Amino acid sequence: MYSFKIISACLLGIIGLFLQGVEMAKQPLCLADPFILWDDGKYYAYGTSHKDGILVYESLDLKDWKLVNTHGGFALHKRDTSGSQGFWAPEVYRCGKKYLMYFTRDLKISCALADSPRGPFREVNCEPMYQVPENRIDNSLFIDDDGSAYIFFNRWVKGASEVWGAALSEDMTRVREETLFRALGPEEKWETVQGRITEGPFVFKHDGKYYLSYSANSYKSRDYAIGYAVSDSPRGPYMKAAENPILRRPANFLGAGHHSFFRDRDGNLRIVFHVHYSSENIQPRRTVIGRVFFKDGKLSVGDTFLEPEMMVNRNN
Repeated sequence: MYSFKIISACLLGIIGLFLQGVEMAKQPLCLADPFILWDDGKYYAYGTSHKDGILVYESLDLKDWKLVNTHGGFALHKRDTSGSQGFWAPEVYRCGKKYLMYFTRDLKISCALADSPRGPFREVNCEPMYQVPENRIDNSLFIDDDGSAYIFFNRWVKGASEVWGAALSEDMTRVREETLFRALGPEEKWETVQGRITEGPFVFKHDGKYYLSYSANSYKSRDYAIGYAVSDSPRGPYMKAAENPILRRPANFLGAGHHSFFRDRDGNLRIVFHVHYSSENIQPRRTVIGRVFFKDGKLSVGDTFLEPEMMVNRNN
């Protein structure tokens, strides 16, 4: 009966749109630097896409998505921050009854709080998480089994983009500068095809080991690609995998990179990443989802991919 009611409501909604002359169509979900959260029976997707903040989409099946219909579709709007531009690379985590968003704005790492994954998120103290003048971007949170929290990010050092990390304060809203450490940088041939760039880190734990995945090269490169490194400690040292890159031009997608990992409703580990829109155009970058596997401690991505879509009004 419950399923019948849902189907009936959906059909009535579609009929209503038709009678109003609204023509709906599907198009690729276009989020760069994507992140997906499974929470309370729904998937929520965030990414780099809008100059005025962070949009949020929702889905029941990872295939079909829609823009959340609250707060104008924004999980975070720039008016709720002290930032003005460059709203990039958001991640959202449930912490007790609150939700924490880590994001980049104005080339600085910041943190915001909300009561719902839909938002509205508001920047903590309306200032960056650290008080240093240098730029740091592409932030990613890792919480260890003992509850200690770390932030990983990009830091430019002598013309190269490196991955660094630091411990967070107990409330996870401040970077402890005295704990800053270098995790890895661009040193291998596949990492320097276009630029000296390692970026977009993501850390998770598997079978007692710490896996730090990252993207290399400029995002504009067709050979933007993903690799990983392994350590016995969240602080490193990290040893890069011999089989890197594990994702480069998969299934003819170009510019595959800046990813994150998540567990789906069945507990399977998945990867979500962005690719170039087409062979001719980089922007807007499209979102792609893959499956993740382990064998003898080695991380790999399957060769079949899901291309999320969203419904849009063709009349707009």
